[in-house]
Amino acid sequence: MRVTINFFLLLFLTLSCHAQGVMVSGYGSETCGKVTLAYTKSSNPIGGIELDGKIYLDEVNGFTQWMSGYLSAYNWHLSGAKTQLPADPLAMGFWLKNYCEKNPTHMVAYAMQVYILEHSGKRSK
Repeated sequence: MRVTINFFLLLFLTLSCHAQGVMVSGYGSETCGKVTLAYTKSSNPIGGIELDGKIYLDEVNGFTQWMSGYLSAYNWHLSGAKTQLPADPLAMGFWLKNYCEKNPTHMVAYAMQVYILEHSGKRSK
């Protein structure tokens, strides 16, 4: 029960990240301007650099992974619902890139709230 209460408190704080005084950690606390800059440096749309047959993750991948985690938590919150939002890292990455080019001062966490609102009608069963 205590874990459930803590999760919902954390989820509430995350969803309210645009309110003054709420802290968001990791890539979610960055601005969209930083996302746009990261995409100008990356050649891989989901973030990765291949070198000597190995793939190394770059900053774009960090943003994509943060989004995947955020969406996973959101879906977990909806676990009793019949539908959840699909997590497609490539599609989310392109969406974030396009959103951030238009809104460079927004926080990534706020962008994810917009993503969820825009994709709420596209849930998978």
